[in-house]
Amino acid sequence: MVGIISNMNVDVIATEFGLTGPVTVEPAPSGLIHKTFFVNAADGEFVLQQLHEIVRPETCEDAAVITKYARERAVPVPEFLLTRDGRPWYRAEHGSLWRAMKRLPGESRDAVRSPDEAHSAAALLGQFHAVVKTCAYECRGAIPHFHDTPHIFEQFKKVVAVHEGSELLARVRDDAAFVLQEVPKQLLPSTLPRQIVHGDLKISNFLFEGPAATALLDFDTCMNHTPLVDIGDALRSWCNAAGEDGEAAFDRAIYDAAVEGYCSRAALSEEERALIPQAFRLLTIELAMRFLKDYFDDVYFGWNAEKFSSRREHNLARTRGQLGLYRAII
Repeated sequence: MVGIISNMNVDVIATEFGLTGPVTVEPAPSGLIHKTFFVNAADGEFVLQQLHEIVRPETCEDAAVITKYARERAVPVPEFLLTRDGRPWYRAEHGSLWRAMKRLPGESRDAVRSPDEAHSAAALLGQFHAVVKTCAYECRGAIPHFHDTPHIFEQFKKVVAVHEGSELLARVRDDAAFVLQEVPKQLLPSTLPRQIVHGDLKISNFLFEGPAATALLDFDTCMNHTPLVDIGDALRSWCNAAGEDGEAAFDRAIYDAAVEGYCSRAALSEEERALIPQAFRLLTIELAMRFLKDYFDDVYFGWNAEKFSSRREHNLARTRGQLGLYRAII
């Protein structure tokens, strides 16, 4: 495992990206995956991140290419800095991977607070999709089988079969049967056109000024897929006021505003537009399936030890929350 560099030495990393003194560094108040710092340098304000071990240099390179393409076409996304070697990443001596970007104005939020926010964020997503639709770049750092629902479904069926007759399956037999029944109904056509997509549209990956979305952030999960997985996952996340740990609370006003905002900017075919509700259902049941698979595997998702006695208990609560949302939206 790579080490965590001390705050005192972050300014040394900053110089690798051409940031000149005087440099001041302040740890960011949040950030669940990466260790993030706000940097003030002679040339302005920047964000410096020590990346999670799962992130590869190829992921940083994908993000740099995609954001440059989008930014040159007026989409508000980060501008990544290059090192003296011309790379959008830097490998420190102790092994950690770093990147730097210009700091964008606005504030992040953990939940959608109004239909106006949903409309604005979805319109920005639609703009991003319409712009990168013409980018022929193939992502090299994509997570294998991310949002590959048919593959996830096959893995889920194998896990259920392995646990046949066990107490673990007996406890969730109805949940598993429901997932096995519903997933095939929601699979999207395999012939849909593919393009660059974002991959992680939780609302905290947007910046806002008032109700207006001002920027789209976090390009660690970019891949080539149908854009319907992005809008479907955004709707799944934004429209559930209860979050992923509790009982579902489907907010129809947020849904309607988000779909309207997205369709106002996205360059979708009539077939793709008609499939947005199905994509919403698919991404919801897919996440329920992933949580339920990890209920059996007990290896992947983090869990809240203050609220749940084990990862399995947390994954079971998450599973039933997503299944509740799925039932609400159908």
